[in-house]
Amino acid sequence: MLLIIVSYTNIHAQIKKSNPKPKKSVVIKKVISQKSETIETNTIKESNFNDNPIDSNKLGVVTITSSFKPSLRLASKINFTASLPDLDTSKIVLSYSIPAQNLIFSYQPVPIKPLALTSDSDFTWQNHKYIKLGFGNFTIPYVESSLSFGSNESAIYSIYADYLNSKGKLNFQELSVANIKLKTVFSSIHNHELLADLNFNKSNFFKYGYKSGNTFLKEDLKQNFNTIEAGVLLSSKNDNGFGIKYQPNINVSLFSDNKNATETNFNIKLPITKSVSDAIKLNLSLNASITSLATPINKISNNIYSINSNLILKFSDLSFNIGVNPTWNNLEFSLLPNLFAEYFLDNDKYILSVGYLKHIQKNTYKTLAGMNQFIDQPTGLKNTFINEIYGGIKGSIGYHMTFNTKLSFLNMDNYVLFTNDTNVSKSQNFNLLIEPNLKAIKISGEFGYNDKQKFSLLASINYTQFTAQNMFSKAYGILPLEVNSSIRYQIFKDIKLKTDISFWDGAAYRFTALEDRKGISAIDLSFGAEFKATKKLNIYIDFNNLFNNEYQRWNQYNVFGFNLIGGVVYSLY
Repeated sequence: MLLIIVSYTNIHAQIKKSNPKPKKSVVIKKVISQKSETIETNTIKESNFNDNPIDSNKLGVVTITSSFKPSLRLASKINFTASLPDLDTSKIVLSYSIPAQNLIFSYQPVPIKPLALTSDSDFTWQNHKYIKLGFGNFTIPYVESSLSFGSNESAIYSIYADYLNSKGKLNFQELSVANIKLKTVFSSIHNHELLADLNFNKSNFFKYGYKSGNTFLKEDLKQNFNTIEAGVLLSSKNDNGFGIKYQPNINVSLFSDNKNATETNFNIKLPITKSVSDAIKLNLSLNASITSLATPINKISNNIYSINSNLILKFSDLSFNIGVNPTWNNLEFSLLPNLFAEYFLDNDKYILSVGYLKHIQKNTYKTLAGMNQFIDQPTGLKNTFINEIYGGIKGSIGYHMTFNTKLSFLNMDNYVLFTNDTNVSKSQNFNLLIEPNLKAIKISGEFGYNDKQKFSLLASINYTQFTAQNMFSKAYGILPLEVNSSIRYQIFKDIKLKTDISFWDGAAYRFTALEDRKGISAIDLSFGAEFKATKKLNIYIDFNNLFNNEYQRWNQYNVFGFNLIGGVVYSLY
């Protein structure tokens, strides 16, 4: 920006005589950079002076001074030099809140066999097509095979079969068991999944636990059971848009023995779940269980119809189940409650639970023979009513451990007991006794540890203290204490180890003179190993009853002593 300052200064100049009128000259002084310079300008037009007359004795001088022009000072360019940050050697603590998995490991009663041979079903086989062969010291030919076909997106077909035959050193200490299981899962049905299965089981035993001095033919001690079972289940994958899911299923079984007894079991369940909101859910189920048993001497009907209705309320740290189940047990009506509450602690890692429930345990020839294969044909069937008040806690500890503990107060009506026949010549047979009322306190616990897929430990304990009985002095045939544990360890990539330990306190039994006695405690330890020999061939060996204890689960029936079985597993893919 240029600023011009004009100033008038009186100066004396000589006026030429030839010019009658004085001329006014203008002197312009220009100041640049603090220096002044006087410039004499041309004569200003007279018209300007005429308009504004000026004293002739004074000459106007104009001084023009230019202002200082501001400018930025030259600055050096700033150089940005990148530098690495300081190395952080501190460890960051990452904390994850993992909710409790609340795994519940259920132990279902399985047939007790005189052979102390544990099942290999705990092994996780990655291959779905294999054949397993084995042989042992008690002439134990063992065959197992599994085949699977199909796709998860459409349908899956699987076939499983096994066969075991063994013979001990005692007379008639023999058994053979064969199973065939067919299963099909159709998942391509719109929003539904259909599961159908067909099972066949044939079990042959002999009642070898007779008193010495008695003589029997092999056919007299033979005890055979055959089971054909089929079932269909239809499950909705998602709700139908109104918060409703359903899972109807039908199961039919035909059970028979070698003494002209036949039992038919028909079960149907129609469960429906309605989700009103995230906090409210309704469960409704219509159930029917129809049983017909025909023996050479009589026919027995045992039917249960029930309506299970439950209202589930969930809050942030608390949930309630309010259930009322109208039930008709052989046309006798009962209203069975199902009430419990759960309280969640420490981000759902621990769950406290208390409850009161009453339910019916149905007793059939099939279920009773599954518990004790040496029983006689039932002359009557009564179902067991179980009243239970319980409290417990379950949850997870860290990232690998889970647990579940429970304390129950039980009041049981029509409880089934097993006792030897009082006739000396028939003492190898077990009779069924019905205890009208049995009270007990039960403590149960389960513990699991799992480290990825390399190591797993599962242990359980069940202790029952019988406090009162109505008719009989002891709970014959019922184990008061059971402890079981199972360990699986993949020591190397191609080598797996396993071990199983079982311990129980002996059950009470009744001698032929109606004298009460108690069985001896028993412990059973087994060990097994499996390793890969080739890509498709595995070799395994199992050692069972390492302590060689010939204990008795059922009175008068010694189990096999130490036995081993080894063989190969060949993959078909």
